[in-house]
Amino acid sequence: MQTDDRKVLPDISPEDLSMLQRVFNDICARKGWTIDSPAAAEDAARVIHLFQHGIRTEIKLTHMLMSDTDAIAS
Repeated sequence: MQTDDRKVLPDISPEDLSMLQRVFNDICARKGWTIDSPAAAEDAARVIHLFQHGIRTEIKLTHMLMSDTDAIAS
């Protein structure tokens, strides 16, 4: 018998989605990216991934995404 080893991720509520949108918009503004740029798409995926894996506040999400940029630049 085959088992499904995929992890079930939490649903994203409308309130969570609004918060994630604010984080995404803030990150794009800070980095000077348009929301439809490839770099912005990568950060959109990152913010959702981080949220689904336990990072649940705007401040922490923003800090992690900005720190990620700082780490890449150095």
